[in-house]
Amino acid sequence: MPHKFTQSECESAFLANPILCDFISCALQDAQLTEADEACMEQRDKRDSGTIYTLPAETFLKLQTIAARFAVECFEHIESATDLEPGDDGFRYAKEYMTHSRIGSTLWLAVTGSGVTFTDDGSAPCLIAMADWANGLHVESLYFGDDGEMYLMGN
Repeated sequence: MPHKFTQSECESAFLANPILCDFISCALQDAQLTEADEACMEQRDKRDSGTIYTLPAETFLKLQTIAARFAVECFEHIESATDLEPGDDGFRYAKEYMTHSRIGSTLWLAVTGSGVTFTDDGSAPCLIAMADWANGLHVESLYFGDDGEMYLMGN
């Protein structure tokens, strides 16, 4: 069985990069929804995407690397986005504030090409920059390997 990080190791990583937790949570939810299609129903009971604490180390590290690169390369844009007021000119479609949690889940949806991206809420320069960053990094999805563990496809 592949190595798994302990819960405290994961929590430390999430504290170091608050975007990471929801980036991984959204990825796992996306994988769970993909598995629920009709073609997979007979094997569905044998497969579980697990939790943010049960990914194989290889997958966790790849996701952590993406979120860390984003946090570093888009730091100023992230800070600007969390300062936006819903309804303001560059954030006119938003009904709620842009939080690190929301940035993490939007990042997953954006890098996988789901159609959801940062500019769905407006055209503030920070949102455009984060969307451009995500568009430049394409990740297919998470998938179940033959061993029943989750792995990252693409990137």
